[in-house]
Amino acid sequence: MKQAGYSTAMFGKWHLGDFKKLDGSNKKWPISHPGQHGFDKWWATERSAPTSSPNCGCFLLSECVQGHYGKHPACINYHTNKTDTIKSWKYPITGDDSNFIWHLAKRYITKRAKSKQPFFLYLPFHTVHIPYIATHENREMYLKQNYTKDQADYYGAITALDEVIGKLRSMLKKLGIKNNTLLWFTSDNGPARKTPGDTNGLRGHKQLLYEGGVRVPGMIEWPDVISSNKVSWFPVISSDLLPTVRDILGVKPSDDRPIDGISILPFLQGKIDHRNQSMYWGFNIRGNFSSEYSMSTSGDQYKLVGTYKNGRVVHYELYDLLNDLGETTDLKDKFPTISNELLNQTEEWRKSVMESVDKVGCLGRA
Repeated sequence: MKQAGYSTAMFGKWHLGDFKKLDGSNKKWPISHPGQHGFDKWWATERSAPTSSPNCGCFLLSECVQGHYGKHPACINYHTNKTDTIKSWKYPITGDDSNFIWHLAKRYITKRAKSKQPFFLYLPFHTVHIPYIATHENREMYLKQNYTKDQADYYGAITALDEVIGKLRSMLKKLGIKNNTLLWFTSDNGPARKTPGDTNGLRGHKQLLYEGGVRVPGMIEWPDVISSNKVSWFPVISSDLLPTVRDILGVKPSDDRPIDGISILPFLQGKIDHRNQSMYWGFNIRGNFSSEYSMSTSGDQYKLVGTYKNGRVVHYELYDLLNDLGETTDLKDKFPTISNELLNQTEEWRKSVMESVDKVGCLGRA
């Protein structure tokens, strides 16, 4: 991004490493904060935070609004780095967490727009990760409609996020930069078990590699390139973001690291209508491969879901997503050639991932 003269910022949930050295060690999470990965400005939590009064647990009960916590929450605060020092948010953050992230973003965007400096902004909201807690106003709105308390919190937190996205879109228009700004909105995975989240009939949930766990809605707004509203079934994965942004800016790779995704710029420009590279997922992968883990590979039509142990597949299934989106009929015996091809692709991707892990020393998780 710096090659193209862009300012970069990140506000929200990081979940890719600890921000400072812990007592003892950092074996599970190495030191890895946004400032080490190209972000000029950032305020972030290390991991998940409540969706209301997010850092309440870092202060005395009398110093912050707790909403309806069942007990005093753990201390989860926002941090940033000033030179080599990690700085924490000094005051209780009250109200909705998405709205707090929005205010950080609003100041940043306004300053960049007024200075006419191009920017890249990453906003990973905590909503609607557990613990989801709605503000009183949004919660009451759903309770009055006879939703359960759990549903009222879940939908209330989403309502607050929806309002924030609306404010973001309106501000881009007000600042006169909406047409030439690519706004990419998506979720990271399907709903967790035992939450009000709905997969609309798809199989599975978060932490499973069936469509209910990995298929999420995505929206892209870029008026200068996308002139009218349209719905597309073109498959996109979050690893497409890097090559897409790089393609838009004409920035060349700074090293020879493998890139999993593809640039979807040709798709946005209407030049292609199908994907020419498979998409890959892995869950619970560990470096020694002694435990059981899952991997999946999906092409334009067929998808393979496999269970692995000790680096070898012990069970796999094949589905036709064009004709069986609910993944009800296993076709591995009917199409062994396709199954073997996807198994080979999965293995090649696994090797590539582990080679990268050997260099970095850690696998991230959501």
